Amino acid sequence: MFAAAVAGRVLRPLVSLARTAATISDTELNQRIAVTGRDEASQIAAAFNEMLSRLERTFETQRQFLHETSHELRTPLAVIRGHAELIPAGHVGAPRLPSRRLGRLS
Repeated sequence: MFAAAVAGRVLRPLVSLARTAATISDTELNQRIAVTGRDEASQIAAAFNEMLSRLERTFETQRQFLHETSHELRTPLAVIRGHAELIPAGHVGAPRLPSRRLGRLS
């Protein structure tokens, strides 16, 4: 009876860790495991929580980068699209680039 109680107490954080790990997706990294005590299982749970925090920050940084990049690309693409739509109608001639820019493009 005593051994079963101790085993249950030791395994409880690991069971919680397994349940939490099973519910985490690449878009929902905000779940954490409750850490109680200072035993090895609690240390594993705490390390898992820290790993999730690092992953969450990394994914957020990636999302922010993609958002900023797509925002920065919209303006030049809108200008190109506008010119491309006007060329067939004869309203705009082919764009002329200064000669110093041509050297960078080739």
